[in-house]
Amino acid sequence: MKPPGILLTETKAYLEEIRGLLVEDIEPTELSLDRQSELKIRSYCVLSHAALEEYFEGVALWLLDAVTDGFLVGERSKSLLTLVATCTKKMTIETDETVGEKKSFDYLRPIVAEAKEQLSHTIKENNGISVKYLRKLYIPLGIDVPPDPTLKNSLQLLARYRGDFAHGRIASKIPSVGDASSLIADCVEIAESVCRQAEVLSWRSSHITSL
Repeated sequence: MKPPGILLTETKAYLEEIRGLLVEDIEPTELSLDRQSELKIRSYCVLSHAALEEYFEGVALWLLDAVTDGFLVGERSKSLLTLVATCTKKMTIETDETVGEKKSFDYLRPIVAEAKEQLSHTIKENNGISVKYLRKLYIPLGIDVPPDPTLKNSLQLLARYRGDFAHGRIASKIPSVGDASSLIADCVEIAESVCRQAEVLSWRSSHITSL
């Protein structure tokens, strides 16, 4: 799995590529669009959404691996705490005094493994980039969804356009190229925030003192 910085760079490059291929020749503020231009803008929104969705999922899987791998070598982090807190499996302490002692690590290990399996399933079954989906991906890993209402609104709008365009529904309007590009730029800001947080939280680049 590629680290967040590389995923971000590749995603940005792809978004620029499809912008150039699909909508570069359309006037940014034009709203009276012919059918060909409408289809290009629809495609631009759908493909951009897909690229961002793949990016968000990739970062989540990378950090999940980093956190659980770190646990196995003695690292403890905010991400590990939030991951274990979301797990449905609970610790059962041995009460039979005739049984030999077990380390606390061995009590915790199966919970971490179960938490990883549960979140991995959630990530792989993810189907969107709106706020509710990002919360499901990232809160268990200790990553905060940026609270900026403008950025969140752009995320929601792009998700709505993607749903309308991909499933053939009639959207309230086709955005201009300028408006679509602005929405996508805001979503990239969220992607950048996620990248920064993931790199800080990873035991590979930063860690909290071992317990």
